[in-house]
Amino acid sequence: MNEERLATLIERPDVQQKLLRNYDGDYSIGVTLDPRNKSRIAIRVRIAGHSTKNIPAQIEIDGETIPVVVSPNFKVPVPFRQIA
Repeated sequence: MNEERLATLIERPDVQQKLLRNYDGDYSIGVTLDPRNKSRIAIRVRIAGHSTKNIPAQIEIDGETIPVVVSPNFKVPVPFRQIA
């Protein structure tokens, strides 16, 4: 699977449900390189919470197993116009 295909697939609600399960906080999902194997792509999930235990280490999408890299303590960016 290439980056563009994965980027399209992670926008699907069913894929996001597989990734987030019962997580209900702020999050961001994107495509990155797998830090354990730089030749593979992975899904990056940034979550606002501290606990990453409910996010899977990998998921299957369209018959392929894709690694998941989770980053806790995500802070939602504040739009520039609200800062001033």
